[in-house]
Amino acid sequence: MAATTGVISGNILLIYMDGDAIGCTTGATFSGTNNQTETTCKDNDGAVTFTPGSQDWNITVAGNTKFDAPVGLQALMVAWKTKAELTVRMGSENVDDPYVEGLAFISQFDWDGQVNETSTYSATFSPKGPISMFNT
Repeated sequence: MAATTGVISGNILLIYMDGDAIGCTTGATFSGTNNQTETTCKDNDGAVTFTPGSQDWNITVAGNTKFDAPVGLQALMVAWKTKAELTVRMGSENVDDPYVEGLAFISQFDWDGQVNETSTYSATFSPKGPISMFNT
């Protein structure tokens, strides 16, 4: 059973890379899809039908650039550049709460610096295998 109760603030949801929380984040998103395979037959008068096909997922993190964050821009940049295989998790700091976790690599990395604005980064983790759900 989840330890955190009530309406959950987005502020407590973090992205972890190899067990360490990514620093100074401003956004955390998990996205999952079930692709569909068409199974339409003439037997059902041509009505379009589908069955679940392959499954895909990704986790995206966004944050403010902070060079002194223990796991921040530099760690993400190195992981992207080296195409590292990482364990990525999205959830709260409380391990009794629901969370998702899987092996991934960084498929997209962005670092932005606009005039008179805070420098930001974002990274998308794409799967190297299935996603696992815990405490659900």
